[in-house]
Amino acid sequence: MASTTAGNSHIISNMTFGADAAGVDLKVFGDTTGYYLLWDASANKLINYGALDVGVSGTGHDVTFYGDTAGCYLQWDQDADKLILTGKQTIGLAQGTTGIALTGTDPDQALQVHACLSTMDVPQGAYAGIWSTMSISEDQDEDVSAFAVWGELWLDSTDLTGASHFSALWGNVIISATSVSSTGNLAGVWGVVNSPQGMTNNGRIAGVMADSELHASMTNAGTIAAFYATKGDGKLAWPYGLYLTASSCATGIFIGTGATYGIDSDSKVRFGTAQGATGISLDGTDPDQVFQAHASIETAGVAAGAYAGTWSTMSISEDQDEDVSAFGVWSELWLNQVDLTGASNFGALWGNVIVSATSTSSTGNLAGVMSSVNGPELFTNNGRIVGVTVDSELHAGMTNSGHIAGYDVRAGSGKFPWTYGLYLAASACTNGIFIGTTTTTGIDFNGAMVNNMVVTTVPTGTDGGILKAGTSGGHLEAASAGGQLHLFVDNAATSGSNRVVRVETLSSGTSTALKNYAIRGTAGIKTAVTAASGAWCIGVQGKIENAGALVEGTTSAAVLAQIGNGGTYGSGAILYGAWIDNQLAATPTSDNTWMLGITNTVADCVFTGMIRAYGAASYLLDLEPTAGGWTNSTATCSTEGGMIAVLVQGAVRYIQLYTGYSG
Repeated sequence: MASTTAGNSHIISNMTFGADAAGVDLKVFGDTTGYYLLWDASANKLINYGALDVGVSGTGHDVTFYGDTAGCYLQWDQDADKLILTGKQTIGLAQGTTGIALTGTDPDQALQVHACLSTMDVPQGAYAGIWSTMSISEDQDEDVSAFAVWGELWLDSTDLTGASHFSALWGNVIISATSVSSTGNLAGVWGVVNSPQGMTNNGRIAGVMADSELHASMTNAGTIAAFYATKGDGKLAWPYGLYLTASSCATGIFIGTGATYGIDSDSKVRFGTAQGATGISLDGTDPDQVFQAHASIETAGVAAGAYAGTWSTMSISEDQDEDVSAFGVWSELWLNQVDLTGASNFGALWGNVIVSATSTSSTGNLAGVMSSVNGPELFTNNGRIVGVTVDSELHAGMTNSGHIAGYDVRAGSGKFPWTYGLYLAASACTNGIFIGTTTTTGIDFNGAMVNNMVVTTVPTGTDGGILKAGTSGGHLEAASAGGQLHLFVDNAATSGSNRVVRVETLSSGTSTALKNYAIRGTAGIKTAVTAASGAWCIGVQGKIENAGALVEGTTSAAVLAQIGNGGTYGSGAILYGAWIDNQLAATPTSDNTWMLGITNTVADCVFTGMIRAYGAASYLLDLEPTAGGWTNSTATCSTEGGMIAVLVQGAVRYIQLYTGYSG
């Protein structure tokens, strides 16, 4: 029944209104219109408009408010200084309905809790404005979700404009101007997960979890992010959007499948500290890399395209007038004053293709490192375009006790050797290899090989050559004396043929004017250059160097001309073992010109003869004079056919030639 009391009432003992499962309404008015306290028993709800005091400071009392539902009550436990809410309780109306009306003033919240630490040096512990606990003490075999705090913000068919913020939970740490942070953590939202040693995890344990329940067909004209970091105008930017403390994570970031991009960054990404500094410490285990990218193709018949474990692009969209260098990938390995021993490998970039035992290569390329350069038709090149460039920044005064190579090819012990150290595909290069000036050695072959160089293609063009230095119209300019092609060979074989240079040219053409030269040597003086006394011009030179002993039956020849045993020679064919052909247009002004010169200037070396003819031949010499030439046909001889003029110690001597011989 209803009860009305006028005047003041001071209660100094416990009070109970109604009974369990049989509550009553309690309404207390204030002096100001519209201020009252109402316990609505049927709604199991306490409504208060105005202040409410129970007891006095230092002397409290228990207060319990029951609802109509058994086990549902609100109790202030004065002994524990604690407000206990038992049973299902609701402040305002149910979710999705009107709820408690907010007037739009600031601050204006349905539930406000204000707490403060107003005493210095309080005991160590955790202090909270709101402390909520939720316990599960029985096994669960259903899809049960449990939360210590659950927050929902309902946006009921509303258009949200402007830059307002909407969040089911909001954490805001407000720091006064004179505060100093501790060495601990200061966080807007804090999540901690505790577990005993014997716990078994079969799902996901997360400090913070973001679960999208957004409809897949919704229209998105903004940004959707599970974690979004921003800052106010004029405020301090977060030094780190995500900070993972040392040893706090076995894996810093895990990104599952199904994402279009694992990480999509419009800003610089850095791992470790600046170059040359300590960087991220590696503990020496294997594998142990600062950055790892693992990708796999596990579906047969994927679409044609380029797939990459790591893909990096760099674009330049404006003209540049400075010495600007740009790289899709830049990698540095710093060796900071360390001694490197053993056979370890060190490289700024490492490419390694690992093939399983059952794999079969395609007809394409399988390369540890592969590069390509793309350019449009209108591109103009003023520098160098290369597939791979190697730039030495080694100090010129460094000590080198090993070998230094711009390009190094090797094969592991017991591994398959490279068929080609350098392979240039057909029509891939205008010039196969270009070696610039100031190089000490263009190509150095060092080591046991079947063939140091093998050429299997035929040169094209009238001026083409298998091995070509310069052109017929533009010779190489040598700044110092010395051979331009050096071959120094020592042969330890005890049998067989040792050929430093072996050249064969066998014509398969049908042209009657074809000229074949196995070796063609040309030496001379360029136009407007005068050679000094003692200069030599020799097209081909052959020399014998003998530091050993030649026994009977051995042969040495500085120049050897051999005629092969194949083919036929018709009656009009001319065959020479050695041929000296003069192409001077006029008689030289010098009186010291010879078609064949044989000299021996060593007084103590006397040869058996100067010329030796050995073997069967129809003639020893075939002398065919032209315009007088080497004969003197005007001499008076009755039976002679002429005379051969011979210069002996400066005087001309004549050898008679007879037209017939008898006896």
